[in-house]
Amino acid sequence: MQPEVPFSDPTPPSNTDYVAAAACTALLCYDYLICLDREIPLIWTRKLSLTSAFYVLCRYSMMVYTLLTWTPVSDELTYVSPLELFHAS
Repeated sequence: MQPEVPFSDPTPPSNTDYVAAAACTALLCYDYLICLDREIPLIWTRKLSLTSAFYVLCRYSMMVYTLLTWTPVSDELTYVSPLELFHAS
């Protein structure tokens, strides 16, 4: 018997949850793309500093989080709770 994940919702996500998560992912990708032309000269072509390191950490941690929570299961794209990602089974 596996221990229950703390704070987990016992009901499976509804279709609305999937659509909302997909919309947020699309909005996040859109934001990255429209800001990339300004970000390259201001952040990526300069020498690494503490400020630019914090910027990259804050800016791209959400993208990593988004990619980690969308995992392929069989033929469907299924949303996995972040609590389930770090739960030792």
